[in-house]
Amino acid sequence: MKRGNSVAETLLISLSNARLGFEGDYESWLRGPQLAKLRAAGCVSARTFRLLPIPYPAPAPQVWNFATLCSFSIDSAGAVVEMFAPGTLKSRLTDAVDADTHLLLSGRPLGPRRSVTDATSPDRAELFLVMTNAVPGEDDAFNDWYDNRHLADVIAAPGFVGVRRYRLLRETAGNSSPWSYLALYDIAPGAAESTLAALLKLRGTDAMPLSRSFKRDDFFAKPYTPLF
Repeated sequence: MKRGNSVAETLLISLSNARLGFEGDYESWLRGPQLAKLRAAGCVSARTFRLLPIPYPAPAPQVWNFATLCSFSIDSAGAVVEMFAPGTLKSRLTDAVDADTHLLLSGRPLGPRRSVTDATSPDRAELFLVMTNAVPGEDDAFNDWYDNRHLADVIAAPGFVGVRRYRLLRETAGNSSPWSYLALYDIAPGAAESTLAALLKLRGTDAMPLSRSFKRDDFFAKPYTPLF
């Protein structure tokens, strides 16, 4: 199956933690100086989320308490990479961030966003952030299953309002991506806990089968709530 981008867009994904005791300072930096820098670099849409205290089993060991998503045009993506170039990244981060766990990724859309009819606007929605890999050599089978079966199975569960998939670039400003694919699932405000509980009951059943092409030992999946 031929795959391509339907939109000339790059998504920047910043996954981060605040240093212990500096959470308030870090949120203020995200809302102020950091957002201003991203907009100056060409960010046309920016959303920042905080991790929700809702357990969801996933094998990836690292957990990030903050996730910032910024959309850029392809033409401005180079300025973003330069902004976070190796050797300058730590100098551009506030002292309130845990620089050792910060991860910067970027991706390109794999098709348009899929929405549930009459659903909540994605700007107000909670976020289920999922990063995955295919079994080596099985990317075509993985993407066929994910696009033509799995996405529909997931957003059919009560509470989901939409989803968009991305192919992650192998490297962004010196950061290597542990994953090849990103899915951003939107959940109705306040519904993340019940929605993910229902999803866990369905996962791996006849209603939501998992493909053998899905690499199950390293995926990341966590819920977030919007900060701004």
